[in-house]
Amino acid sequence: MKRLLVGLGLLAWACAARADVETNAAPSVTYGVTAYRASTQTLTNATLTYMLFDADGNDRYGMHDLTSCSAQTPDSCSKLTAPVAGWYNGSCSILFAAQATAAGVRSVYMTVNAASTAAMSIPMTASYNNATVPVAVSRNVYLNKGDFITCLVLQSSGGNLNTTAATDGNDADASASLVFIGP
Repeated sequence: MKRLLVGLGLLAWACAARADVETNAAPSVTYGVTAYRASTQTLTNATLTYMLFDADGNDRYGMHDLTSCSAQTPDSCSKLTAPVAGWYNGSCSILFAAQATAAGVRSVYMTVNAASTAAMSIPMTASYNNATVPVAVSRNVYLNKGDFITCLVLQSSGGNLNTTAATDGNDADASASLVFIGP
């Protein structure tokens, strides 16, 4: 009898998870995605630039779309989109490439719907020659169904500077994540 009840409970959970996506009800599953940059991205000096995430890991709910990429507009590959309304933890983490002469500041911004800045990193100063500079930001945000976060980066090295490439969604080199945490 106990096994039958457990089996019925799992079936009910699976049905509820599908209904959540279709009705925008409070989810009974955890939605989440990690997107990452599999190749370097060149950042122009003193120019706020959208990070373009050209790969994703385990995107079962269509939260990251790889169909369009442009560094100056929040196209699909720079967005992580909420499939249902609720609270999410959004994060952006970038590893700026090393340069021979340390100079300038590195910053990361996370926006909601490409309009308001939800979070900004503490600007990091490149203080060592030939050293990479890691910068990250994370914040809980309330998103409606269809709302999205984007990650923007800014560097002031005096010339173009690359990000480093991530090898998978577990690297923090150039990645972003969006994870549902509650209704």
